[in-house]
Amino acid sequence: RVTVLGAACGQRELFLKAIDADPLFGRAYSDLGTVLSLEGGGVVSIAGKRFGEQALYVKAIELDPALGLAHENLADLLAEGDRISVAGEALGREELQRRARRLLGEDEKSE
Repeated sequence: RVTVLGAACGQRELFLKAIDADPLFGRAYSDLGTVLSLEGGGVVSIAGKRFGEQALYVKAIELDPALGLAHENLADLLAEGDRISVAGEALGREELQRRARRLLGEDEKSE
């Protein structure tokens, strides 16, 4: 827990405060998705909309397409053959993994 403006906050609350302060901060959506994953799932409410892990990663990528970890984490949630709409584009697990490797600077041949 950390203290923000005199109040103790857990990670979930910290990222919700970051999103409230800057709704266009893609990294906060991605990190909040990771927190939900570590907590075993669940949903959060942001500006009256409910978001689960998958929706948080999609929102993060739509706000900041250069977030490699958001691509990687979203790919991990998809089953082989599944597709998900991200910024109007239907992406599958393999495409998300390729993008994650490229964005994270990992060599595809090292696998």
